[in-house]
Amino acid sequence: MITAWALAWAAALFCLCLPPPAQAASEVYPGSFEAASPGTRIASLYYYRRSLEGYYVNGTRIGGARVEGQAVVAAFSVYGRLFDMTSSWSVHLPYLQGHRTAGVLPAGFGNETSGVGDLRIGYTVWPVNDRETGQWLAVSGTLLTPTGHYDHSQSLNSGDRRWKGTLQLAWVRYLSPTVAAELIPEVTFYGTNGNYVGYRMTQAPAAALTTFLRWKFTPGWETQVGYQFNTGGEQTIGGVRQGNEPRNRRVFLGVSTWLSPTVKAGLRYSRDTSLNYEMKTTRDLVASVNWGF
Repeated sequence: MITAWALAWAAALFCLCLPPPAQAASEVYPGSFEAASPGTRIASLYYYRRSLEGYYVNGTRIGGARVEGQAVVAAFSVYGRLFDMTSSWSVHLPYLQGHRTAGVLPAGFGNETSGVGDLRIGYTVWPVNDRETGQWLAVSGTLLTPTGHYDHSQSLNSGDRRWKGTLQLAWVRYLSPTVAAELIPEVTFYGTNGNYVGYRMTQAPAAALTTFLRWKFTPGWETQVGYQFNTGGEQTIGGVRQGNEPRNRRVFLGVSTWLSPTVKAGLRYSRDTSLNYEMKTTRDLVASVNWGF
């Protein structure tokens, strides 16, 4: 049986590889750190529709550009045990499209991209997994491989052409039989892109903090609200520090329901409320279906 949102982690599912600072944090879904029983397998399908505007420099929008993107992501997760702790591994493979619809973008940004995104592999263990008291503590790692479609002549890409790794610590606690709170800090480390629009690009580690409050307002239905803060992730391009930490803040609204005892569907909306640099997400809609067997 699938737990809320079903996956052991649902990190980094959709990543239009706009300038990487805008990706300081993973895509974290409410309920994804409630562990399922060992032996459970989960197949998932996600559809994303995302709108962005920019370009932002020190919090000010310049150029009036707009970018629209969409993605389909297939994911598979298997639960087991490691040293007497519940564990899971996951793989995610996205296909992405994105294109500029208005305005002017900086030179080298590009106008469109499409193709397979970077393959993502994750592993999670639960030192605390207590369904009776409604409490979980999870440690999760995600490796993003440089396998997606990439065009060195522009920064708008389906893939990122470098290794990335994310570490997460997730705490989940039920405050009542119908209300749960979640706190999820994370840090992301970036490899080097040796040909980023003709230059060598490195990036400082980025950190994020995501919180959710979930409410089961009727049997089989749950609604969620959330907030996320990102910091760090400054780039150095061609040996020159860019001073371009995004420091974006984001809000989430979501709803999910069980279609059957083993199939869960969800819809999530999010947007950036503030951003210092790069492209601002003005609308992010995600529809998902998760099947446990």
